[in-house]
Amino acid sequence: AYPNLYFSARKQIKDELGLDIEEKDLNLSGIVRDDHVSYNASLMFETRVDMGIREILDASGKAKDKYEHESIKFIPVEELFDRLGDDTLNMNGISIGMVLLRGRRLFGQEWYDSRKESMPGYEVVERD
Repeated sequence: AYPNLYFSARKQIKDELGLDIEEKDLNLSGIVRDDHVSYNASLMFETRVDMGIREILDASGKAKDKYEHESIKFIPVEELFDRLGDDTLNMNGISIGMVLLRGRRLFGQEWYDSRKESMPGYEVVERD
C-alpha cells in the first residue's frame, strides 16, 4: 500500500510545529527540489491557519519535534517576494523553491521566469 501523503503532512505539521490541521484543509500544490544540496524532492502543501503569530510560536514551542527548525520567521508576503534570493533571509533551497512556486501561482509565469533567471538551479513543478 502507498502512504497517505496528506496524513503524513498533517503528522509532520503537528510534530514539528504543534499545529492541528485537518487533511481536508491541505492542498498539495507542487514539488520542490534543491539541486545545490540534494536531489530529494519535497512536497509543498498549503493551508490557511486562523491563528496569530504569538499562537503559532506558542504551539511550535510545545511541538514534539521542535528541534527540526532553527527558527520561524514571519515576513510580510510582499517583502518576502521582493527579497527572494536575498542572503540576509537565510533561506535554504527548498524554502526558496516554495516561494518561487507560490509566487508563480500568485503572480504568473512572467514573474516566476524573471525571479528564476537570477537563481539558476531551482526546479519547480506545479500540480494542475
